Amino acid sequence: MIQGFVHALRIQSKIIFIVIRNLSGLTQVVVEASNPEFEVAKGLTLESVIRASGEMKDAPQAPGGKEMHPTKIEI
Repeated sequence: MIQGFVHALRIQSKIIFIVIRNLSGLTQVVVEASNPEFEVAKGLTLESVIRASGEMKDAPQAPGGKEMHPTKIEI
């Protein structure tokens, strides 16, 4: 689980990239169109406060080298 402020948000047609900022730094959350939380993620704005739960995966291109694929997003 990770929680914090939405620092950056890139909404594309089939994927959404959310960068969350908290005391431990920046973490990227990736939500694909097939994810049930896609509509929740589309409603986010910069500086929204969220909590995301899901699986962390290694991703060299992501800030911090890891990204989360969420199963639940709470605003």
